[in-house]
Amino acid sequence: MDPSDSDFFGNDSDVEFPSGEDLDFLDDDSEADEDKPQDKRIADLSREDILQLQFTDEEAVFRFYRTYAMIHGFAVRLDEVRRDSNGFVIMRQIVCNRAGARKEEVEKDERIRDHRPLTRSCCRARIRARLDTKIQKWKVVSFYEEHSHELVETKDVSMMPEYRTFSVSDKEQAKNLHDIGMRTCHVLGYLAAQKGGYANLSFNQKDMYNLITQHRKEKVKGGDANAAISYLRGKAGNDSYFFGKYTLSNENRLENLFWADGTSRIDYECFGDVLTFDSTYNRNVYNKPLVIFSGCNHHGQTVIFGCGLLVNEDIGSYKWLLETFLEAMGSKHPTAVVTDGDLSMREAIKQVFPCATHRLCAWHLHRNACEKVKNSGFLTDFKGLIYANVSVEEFEVKWGDMVARFNLSSNSWVHQTYELRNLWALAYLRGQFFGRIRTTSQCEGINSLLKAYVRKKDTLLEFINNMETVASHYRNNERVAEFDSKYTKPVLVTSLPTLEDFAAKTFTRNMFREVRTEIEGACAMNTELVIQDGGKLYFKCNSFGVPEIDYVVEFDRVRGMLRCECLWFENRGIPCMHIFACLKHQHVEVIPERLVCKRWTKNAKSDFMKSNIDDPSDSDKVLKCRLGVLGAECSRLMDLACKNSSDFVEAMNSVVDTITKLQKQGENPRNANLDDDYVVDPLVVKSKGAPKKNSKFKQHRKCSNCGVTGHYNKSCPNAPGRIPNEPVDDDTEQNISSILPKRKRHDSVKNQHKMEKDRNIGGGPAPTSSAKSVVNDQVKTSSPGPNIPVSASTSNEESGMGSGPAESSVEAPETGMVD
Repeated sequence: MDPSDSDFFGNDSDVEFPSGEDLDFLDDDSEADEDKPQDKRIADLSREDILQLQFTDEEAVFRFYRTYAMIHGFAVRLDEVRRDSNGFVIMRQIVCNRAGARKEEVEKDERIRDHRPLTRSCCRARIRARLDTKIQKWKVVSFYEEHSHELVETKDVSMMPEYRTFSVSDKEQAKNLHDIGMRTCHVLGYLAAQKGGYANLSFNQKDMYNLITQHRKEKVKGGDANAAISYLRGKAGNDSYFFGKYTLSNENRLENLFWADGTSRIDYECFGDVLTFDSTYNRNVYNKPLVIFSGCNHHGQTVIFGCGLLVNEDIGSYKWLLETFLEAMGSKHPTAVVTDGDLSMREAIKQVFPCATHRLCAWHLHRNACEKVKNSGFLTDFKGLIYANVSVEEFEVKWGDMVARFNLSSNSWVHQTYELRNLWALAYLRGQFFGRIRTTSQCEGINSLLKAYVRKKDTLLEFINNMETVASHYRNNERVAEFDSKYTKPVLVTSLPTLEDFAAKTFTRNMFREVRTEIEGACAMNTELVIQDGGKLYFKCNSFGVPEIDYVVEFDRVRGMLRCECLWFENRGIPCMHIFACLKHQHVEVIPERLVCKRWTKNAKSDFMKSNIDDPSDSDKVLKCRLGVLGAECSRLMDLACKNSSDFVEAMNSVVDTITKLQKQGENPRNANLDDDYVVDPLVVKSKGAPKKNSKFKQHRKCSNCGVTGHYNKSCPNAPGRIPNEPVDDDTEQNISSILPKRKRHDSVKNQHKMEKDRNIGGGPAPTSSAKSVVNDQVKTSSPGPNIPVSASTSNEESGMGSGPAESSVEAPETGMVD
């Protein structure tokens, strides 16, 4: 068969053939007559009727016989063709797809796969049509309807490979559902439910997986890493606050990558006082460790500040990531950082965030205690000490009593954990603000949500798209909470309605619930004024029924400041019940301004919202000016060009050419240098974590020929007819072994001279309160920011990583924290 003939009839899976009821593709110039075959159903046509048919063209012949075959339960394919002297087809024969016989193949002894099922059975069913040059119609000249095989039942025809196809709507639905993170098996089930069951689908599971695989490959035709960088550059063109940066190896292979959109940078400006991050694995096909920077917004919800992919988890990689994160956020340092006990991460935090208070995750610490100390009593007391809001002296006493009571003075893990008590005990950290973050549970929550969208086999482009879906999920939660805080009013339930009402109007709804809990606790407090020194009052508070525990509260009436020795406000940002008890004692009906932490209020983002309304950005002013100038000039052009036909044609062609040129430039404004800076896909990296468990009783595969382990049948030296390998003498073996160490030394020297290159994606000015703009409006704009470089310099100093080999991990005592 001529390849051009195959292309003529097409193989597009989007084409749906008729069900075979009417002959709408036949020649129907004549008037309708019930005795004519054109007016009969295809299923009712006899051999004589088919021999009388006439068709408008060759394609109509193929469509008819294909529809006929679909109704009767077989498939067809093109066969013999004849052409005239000018190369035009004048005869076409179409046969049953089981015509002919399979060519005999030599049986291979080492064949692994089974033979494919037989699909040829010398079937003689066929149709032949010839072009009648006199009337320019195609006539059926021969038709053979008998088959040498069993025909497929009507209900099973849709399972034949020739008739399995995707409709346009099914194909687009499958692609869109996959793009939002739905798994292929779930996409198939969804489409089956739409059509009333799997039996009504025109495709099977294998077709669906092939479609998704083809769709994934189409998106990364130029390389996965290159497509991901190109996508991020497109994001930078639409979001002036977008920031991205990556490093390349000396082979232009992608190594480290960090990105943060405008919304994330705005959120960090408002809520970046406490930062938490953790690394996770198996989130992309390259096994690159994923690091997600997150925090807590004014609703107490998780907010994502940025994401990073690392080539490994040494100090150098973490240091580059933290320095890049700091660069993206306008050099704003967090006041507190919460992570797990990874040593490389801890050392990088010391170097990049020297002034930040580092706190170890309490949950990881307690989990490691369960593994190191098998004592339920100790675990209960240890957990109480982690969260105990006591003084340092009380902590030391309780720790000594606990260690002595359970006889753990010789336990090395207990001793090493005690040495790091200033990193995990609340007694040492209660004077530092941590908000609601005490563990990396926010990171674990993000990782849990990631499992629903991100898979291990995802490409970098798919991973970035799915991470945007996860971020949009959290931002939608903030939007819902924002609505509840603004447009709903809670019911007042405490005995201090004035304070409760003030808190309801000031704090967000989620934080108001915590404040109301403290107000309820104040109602059960006993308060006593013990000292009055000028404008300062000192109160002693204790809970009803617990008179032995007192808390001293200092009330500076001049400054309107209250300070409790429990330091709950300093650590949490919310006034404690002792402070509310003193306000009740002094008949204060509103919370003093100094005790209202703005990050928990409804107006936490007011600096950015108000400025956008009052003071339009310069870019908006320039845009309006350009629009006015273009409008005036276009009006002059219309007045001049409409008076003469030649002027009109010339002006119209120029306008169309200009619009087409600008549209092409606007489709990909930041990919001009993409070919010059081609990014190669990264290598699969080996990350930290639990090693693979090797079974003690693992069975080794044996050769099926000789039964010996160490080789397979294909490489068996005892196979008949195979020439054995020549033995290697001792001198040759010694020479080979002497070469290997030199090669290793050469590779190490080569790695020492490895140069890394930094590239920037976007990188507009960091959002500050003076730069004030709403990121939602910035994201919607289609014009790129004026200060977004396509790439940065390639110096190693800017990348924060040296040109030498990767730094080794810092030796430190075992903390029991998970890596």
